Amino acid sequence: MYHMRVKHVNDYTKEFDGKRYYRQKNMKKGRYYRRREGDTSVSLHRAVWRYYYGDIPENCHIHHTDHNWHNNQIENLVLLKASDHRTHHWSSEEKRAAQAKRVVKYATPKAKEWHGTEEGRKWHSEHGRAAYAKREPIEKECAACHIKYQTLDRKKAARFCSANCKMNARRRRLRGLPEDAPRDML
Repeated sequence: MYHMRVKHVNDYTKEFDGKRYYRQKNMKKGRYYRRREGDTSVSLHRAVWRYYYGDIPENCHIHHTDHNWHNNQIENLVLLKASDHRTHHWSSEEKRAAQAKRVVKYATPKAKEWHGTEEGRKWHSEHGRAAYAKREPIEKECAACHIKYQTLDRKKAARFCSANCKMNARRRRLRGLPEDAPRDML
């Protein structure tokens, strides 16, 4: 069976079925070859599929099997459900990166605005108290006396079991001694 071929005219132009399709010079927006038909834009790979197989069902995409958007020959095109098509192109890392970009672009400004409202401050106040009440104590070792103690403080700066140990360690540091130097060295 004879297959009509997509002809390469130049780097930004392809021809199929007597019509020319153009790729935008901006690679991010224009990776596909398109042409204007009235008020709509028609993609070359979709036009090739329609030429051979008819209309594309709703919620379906035309996938380039070799992942090369410039290769629009019919042998390189396959019909996939939209959900299946996304799995061919997006790894979980790419999905997370794209989601993070969307959050930074859209959600962060809205979040800043909301946090400044009375409702936002009230929510954080209540949420903070509830979270603090649910915390379980953790066991740490005092940097000065090496006694194990329990605390709710998760900060790295919370290194001492008491204010006395903290002050003793400070005195040792001021004298050029290690924080855990024996007491008789003071």
